[in-house]
Amino acid sequence: MCTYNQADWEELSQASEKAGADAMELNLSCPHGMKEKGLGLACGQ
Repeated sequence: MCTYNQADWEELSQASEKAGADAMELNLSCPHGMKEKGLGLACGQ
């Protein structure tokens, strides 16, 4: 999991690409037990 920080996502995507990944799937639904904090919504926005 990444924080709500663009640099973290860039680092993850670049590392995945370097490792040979063709695609990256993002699940932006609310993490289990975190819906009351709106974390999934924050990532999707």
